[in-house]
Amino acid sequence: MNTQVWLDAIRQRGVKVQDLRGQLPVNHDRSFGVRSMNGLHGLALHHTAARGADLATLEAVARYHAGANHISPKGCPGLCYTGAVLGDGTLCLAWGLETATWSQGGQVPGANSGYIGLLVMGDFKSAENTDGHDPTPEQWDAVLRIWQASAVCWGWGQGALRGHFQFGKPSCPGDVLRYLVLAVQAGRQPVPPALVPDMLPDNPSTRQMQQALLDLGYDPGGVDGSWGPCSRTALARFQADQRLVVDGAWGPATQDRIEALLARL
Repeated sequence: MNTQVWLDAIRQRGVKVQDLRGQLPVNHDRSFGVRSMNGLHGLALHHTAARGADLATLEAVARYHAGANHISPKGCPGLCYTGAVLGDGTLCLAWGLETATWSQGGQVPGANSGYIGLLVMGDFKSAENTDGHDPTPEQWDAVLRIWQASAVCWGWGQGALRGHFQFGKPSCPGDVLRYLVLAVQAGRQPVPPALVPDMLPDNPSTRQMQQALLDLGYDPGGVDGSWGPCSRTALARFQADQRLVVDGAWGPATQDRIEALLARL
């Protein structure tokens, strides 16, 4: 396995790839380690925790990483991820697979050498980050296709897709991508809760649904009758915890499980 074979497999699944190796800001006084490309055993998803999903924002993130930052007062060698997915779904490659970037931190031994760190550009909503937003449909689709291509390239099982929340960063990469990861790990076809349309505002039945989630410990962002991102995220969190299909949609199976749990309160 090598970087070009991996990129070709990703392109064959319809993802646009832009090779930016050597073009993003770097710290010439520091360097990442080297790893075996054949020894890679997973793909880990991250988000920027900063607004903006275009190339200019990616360059700014790389510049931040190369200077003194929260990771290292001496700066990092450059962008701490193998690549990044822009808002339009383009995969921008920052480093070859042989480069062991500092994506996952040092809490889990071997996480940086064993996992490809994939940055999804955006400040994504989670329970810890209620002011965030959702990834674009193009990002969701690209991430899933990149994962599928990678799994085929290395023969990975479903557990090889990880999120930064599984390496000690609870809010990363946000709830929508968190449930993509959990759905894949559970062997289910992930359906993006971010793509479920908002319901009409001030809907009495929506208020009942929000209240039910709140009663079960899943905060929908208020009981206001408007089914938006916070309500979708709360429902998706409930579905994941109950090992239901994580689609952010209030279907019969979800309704039955909620009614059963409410009856026990």
